[in-house]
Amino acid sequence: MLRLFVFLLVLFGSPALAKPLVVILAGEAVMRETAAKLGVPLPVQDHDGAAFRAGTDAAMAGLSGWANAWRAEKVAVRITNGFDELAFATALDAWSRTNRSEAFASQGAVSRHGLVMIAPTRLPHAARTVEARSGDPASVLEEIAGAYGKPTARYVALTLEHPYWLKL
Repeated sequence: MLRLFVFLLVLFGSPALAKPLVVILAGEAVMRETAAKLGVPLPVQDHDGAAFRAGTDAAMAGLSGWANAWRAEKVAVRITNGFDELAFATALDAWSRTNRSEAFASQGAVSRHGLVMIAPTRLPHAARTVEARSGDPASVLEEIAGAYGKPTARYVALTLEHPYWLKL
């Protein structure tokens, strides 16, 4: 069970958090062994959290969304049987972090790894439907920039500590 947890952290976890947590829970040797078995690189150790400070535009985008939360747009993330869990989770998380929208699954479905997504019988009416194309946050952030503007996308990237924030 611990090895599965280590695998998930190494594969999907935040590089800034994965190694210290894995090392604390299982030790450096287990982390290296698991990464080697899975053929994945070791977590990146160079993460400068200080680079992710809110500027005026991101702060205003976050505050504006928060102040207007009662008017949040409903965003459906389209899934069908065989959907990619990482792409779905990335889209759902990023769109929910805008403070301008509430994201939900478009329907119940079974993922490619057998995860069953159960949706309520009465889904909210979606003002916008987005695709869960890839697990790359940059593509989702581009969609958010198109919908709500670059300041909102930068705000979301800031909350994710994603490098998209640094290149704008």
